[in-house]
Amino acid sequence: MNKDQDGKRILIVEDDLNIVMSLEIRFRASGYEVHKAYDGITGIETGLAIEPDLLLLDISVPEGGGFKVAEALKNHPATWNTPIIFFTANQKPGLREKAESLGAVDFFQKPYDFATLQASIENILQSPVP
Repeated sequence: MNKDQDGKRILIVEDDLNIVMSLEIRFRASGYEVHKAYDGITGIETGLAIEPDLLLLDISVPEGGGFKVAEALKNHPATWNTPIIFFTANQKPGLREKAESLGAVDFFQKPYDFATLQASIENILQSPVP
């Protein structure tokens, strides 16, 4: 566990309970404070309430999807500079480009390697916030 990560808040917006539980267990074991939302509306509300240090957004969640969550939080003064990682099982062309246009700092295709995802998160959270 990296002591620099203790208490960093990650908001996971994902509608697959198994994925959320797996990520939550692993991130908590690494010292992160984990918050969850299973739909876009709750993701926006939770993001504004907790002002996370990082957003982990599935593109395809009910009630607006990950892109809507990103747009809403990027347009709010308290969360505009929160780093975003998108992940998806969708193979539709252009998703990565759309994610990048919304400020994504990384993009993962499901299934993804957890060690690679965790390394990306650690690198992002260790970088100075603009």
